[in-house]
Amino acid sequence: MGVWDAKTIVEIRSTGLGTNGGGFGNLTPGVSVDYSQQDAPQLSLVDVASNAAGTQLTSAAGGFTQAMEGNVIHVHNGFGVDFVQIVSGGYIDTHTVNVSPPMAPNQAGVSANVGGAYKLGGSWIRDLTFWQRLHTNNIVWFGPGTHGPLLTGIGWPAGAGPKLGRMIGYHVTRGDNPVGLDRPLIDCADQSILPNNWKTVENLRLTGTGVDVLNAGGLCMCFNVKATNTGVIAGRNAFNFSGGVGSIVIACEGQTDGSGFSTAFILSERCKVAHSFAHDSPFGFTTSSIGTGCDFCVADTCGTGFSKIEWHRNCLAYNCTYGYYLPNAAVWSALLNCIADACTFDFYSDQAVDQEGAFTFFNCLNGVTHYTHIKDWYGNIIGDPGLKNPAADDFRVDSFDRNVFERALELSQFTGAKV
Repeated sequence: MGVWDAKTIVEIRSTGLGTNGGGFGNLTPGVSVDYSQQDAPQLSLVDVASNAAGTQLTSAAGGFTQAMEGNVIHVHNGFGVDFVQIVSGGYIDTHTVNVSPPMAPNQAGVSANVGGAYKLGGSWIRDLTFWQRLHTNNIVWFGPGTHGPLLTGIGWPAGAGPKLGRMIGYHVTRGDNPVGLDRPLIDCADQSILPNNWKTVENLRLTGTGVDVLNAGGLCMCFNVKATNTGVIAGRNAFNFSGGVGSIVIACEGQTDGSGFSTAFILSERCKVAHSFAHDSPFGFTTSSIGTGCDFCVADTCGTGFSKIEWHRNCLAYNCTYGYYLPNAAVWSALLNCIADACTFDFYSDQAVDQEGAFTFFNCLNGVTHYTHIKDWYGNIIGDPGLKNPAADDFRVDSFDRNVFERALELSQFTGAKV
């Protein structure tokens, strides 16, 4: 199925309409006008007909203008739903425009006024029917406020469709990079955000009760996203990157209220996480794959803070039962400039004998039990790191006399605050 022009941008607002056009591409610079950044459609028609090829629309009532080139038209009539775009140079006259991609076969050649509506412009409201038209470079903007469940999730089924573009939230204007409560909220209910083939998911808050709030079935990047799973049964996760080999996670926050193996961040092979925050969950950051790493990450009040991660740099496990749960000797693991504070077990392995495969270097330990079946390597310091105010999520080192930790754990820049 054909897709829109690569320059097309989509607008989703909680105040939009599911029947709006919702998309715009600046296909004729200096002429095209973006009508997607408004709640109401710019043009509504009920007498539109299509040619047999599905590439030209005509209306006796009319109202088309050249400024509408690049805008998306929502086709909704007795033969189904589709989304087409007025092409550059597609304005013929006030009654006729050329469109692309061609309308679906059940839409093409439709007679006038078949019990439906054609709307150009206006933002969408949590509508999924347009995803099949997305191009790899399209951007989908989510406006401020709360967005309801997105039906069956956002994304293509595994192995299908092109690599899609970017999902980005904004507060006042596009590109303002909101943080905290200013980020738009998507209430996923019992569904999942499915960035199977999305390039990035950015500047959003996600909440849900399903198995995963965000489930990456393919490579993607998440930036400044908070995911909270409020499902209370076992196996409820905030972020699940188990299928997203090589995914990158930056400045994200995860929490899950589930029991058992519910996890804030599940990582896949070669998945990298930086400046991110897991808290109040049975598991913080966990994996069963190789090549995973955490940089400048905090696990606060988790059953297990970091579980079987391959390398940790500048990380903190605070108030966890198990700070760092390390793999056996067959799997290499490294820790550099890491702190375990107020944990029952700082470094832990469930193996029967002490493991030498977990190489620790320059770590600060301040728990009840420092090592369980882990060989004590050089460079470790037993002592209180003097965190500034962990109860208020300020995990910077305040009074510790080894300034390596002050430099390594300057965590004030990460955006994940409990909100």
